[in-house]
Amino acid sequence: MLVIVMLALMVGGSPAVEGAVKKKAAKRQQKDALLERYDVNHDGTLDAEEKVAVEKDFLDRFDKNEDKKLDKDELDAVRQEVAKQAATNLRKKKK
Repeated sequence: MLVIVMLALMVGGSPAVEGAVKKKAAKRQQKDALLERYDVNHDGTLDAEEKVAVEKDFLDRFDKNEDKKLDKDELDAVRQEVAKQAATNLRKKKK
């Protein structure tokens, strides 16, 4: 019985599995978008200096109440922007 369930999941059709795959792909696209913009030495990671640049840019762009912190609404705006950038980058890669 377990083998049948595992085969069914591998073949597809499971909304839970498909959702998990899409979520992982979206996170990967967001990471790629951040790296493309901020990984100035192109080593595939963000070093300390690059992280400082990310933080400064995000605070400058999204800290609407200028308290030097990102609250829930401001973080939601960050997530939307990162997702938008990831989608734009994905479209560019497909061309």
